[in-house]
Amino acid sequence: MKRIILLLAMGVAIFMASCTKEGPAGPKGDPGTNGTNGVNGEDGVDASITCGECHDLSDGLVAIMAQYEHSKHYETETAFEGSRGTCSPCHTSQGFRGMITSGYFNDLAYENPAPINCRTCHKIHETYTSEDWNFRTTAPVRSRNDSVNTTWDMGKGNTCINCHQSRNISPMPNLASTDSIKLTSSRFGPHHGPQANMLAGVGKSSCVEIPGSVNYMNSSHTNLLTDGCVTCHMGAPVGTLAGGHTFTMYNESEGYALNGCTPCHTTADAQALIENSQTEISDLLTQLQTKLVEKGLLKADGVSIVTGKKFPQVQMAALLNYLTIIEDKSMGVHNVKYSKALLTNSYEALN
Repeated sequence: MKRIILLLAMGVAIFMASCTKEGPAGPKGDPGTNGTNGVNGEDGVDASITCGECHDLSDGLVAIMAQYEHSKHYETETAFEGSRGTCSPCHTSQGFRGMITSGYFNDLAYENPAPINCRTCHKIHETYTSEDWNFRTTAPVRSRNDSVNTTWDMGKGNTCINCHQSRNISPMPNLASTDSIKLTSSRFGPHHGPQANMLAGVGKSSCVEIPGSVNYMNSSHTNLLTDGCVTCHMGAPVGTLAGGHTFTMYNESEGYALNGCTPCHTTADAQALIENSQTEISDLLTQLQTKLVEKGLLKADGVSIVTGKKFPQVQMAALLNYLTIIEDKSMGVHNVKYSKALLTNSYEALN
């Protein structure tokens, strides 16, 4: 009986709830009290001011851009080499930055190799301030051909000599060996940029110092140019054609850019020293080239290397010395005394 009464009570409650309707809203209440005003914060830095430290299109920046457009780096004729792992560290911007980060030579290939540009050598868009113009590195650089024993320190020029040095030479001639060397590659030698080797000179060049009538010594550039390449090649520019960020020392319309030389030489003396040195080294190169052709290491064109034959160590050493000075491209200016000794003693050895 109690259960029936309970069920009836619940049914009545449900019926009454279903018949109940919500009434209209009551009148709006009075507004509440306003909160305490906060303290105004400081305004943030205008982003355009930060960008403007570099992106101001000042005359100086425009001039640098114009100079760079006259450089070999800008021409990007060899950027395609960045698709090859062993070439990318010096032929691409990504590869160079990777080499600096890893502390030595890497071998990564890139699907979209970027040519050498501002970001390659400078820390562009890393701090978004004028500090982005700082060099990525000025740390001493190890020789690729003798990374265990040979390190160079050329100040600001260290940025350049990470790449402007001889690659690993194989096989490396050894005057102490009586075994002949078989040339198997037409690309034997230092490759296209052994400027650091020649500037470093005695004992650090990766050349073979064959004994002969001329003592091995360095010219003054080796010790006086504390910033190496930068001192002369980035001297005050001549318009947009030479010096500065063109990195070149010569232009057909203006001649030699000697602003980097004048702290030590007068313009006339610098001009004469360049011309005399290049004439002397050119003559010695021609003399050695003729002998290398005669000995069968170079073909009759005086350029192509003969492969598939064995040659004595000293002859291979003479060939390496010849190729290094050719590829240095200064015709002795970087280190004329050392160049003269290498060429003279190599020629004597072939006789």
